[in-house]
Amino acid sequence: MRERPEFGDRVNEALAAGGLHYDSGTLFIRHFLDVLVNDIGLETLKSKVVRPLKGVRVAPYLGCMVPRPDYEHRWSNPEYPNELDRVLKALGAEVIDFR
Repeated sequence: MRERPEFGDRVNEALAAGGLHYDSGTLFIRHFLDVLVNDIGLETLKSKVVRPLKGVRVAPYLGCMVPRPDYEHRWSNPEYPNELDRVLKALGAEVIDFR
């Protein structure tokens, strides 16, 4: 809606049927992984682990829809993000490369 105001007008026209309205930029949706890494922090997460994933080998796959588009620059690299890898390591798992 920020990039295409005419689309925003159409959305608000549809929302108006239910007595609703949305102002672009007033809602910020975040992925749970983003909250874990950037708000809670890996050290805090690691300190809370009771049963580490020792001996578990994982090949994490985040997919392409989570880190892109990255308007807020929350991800380490939208083409090859490593946040899920870092969370799994904090939980005690062995992360193997999965391109």
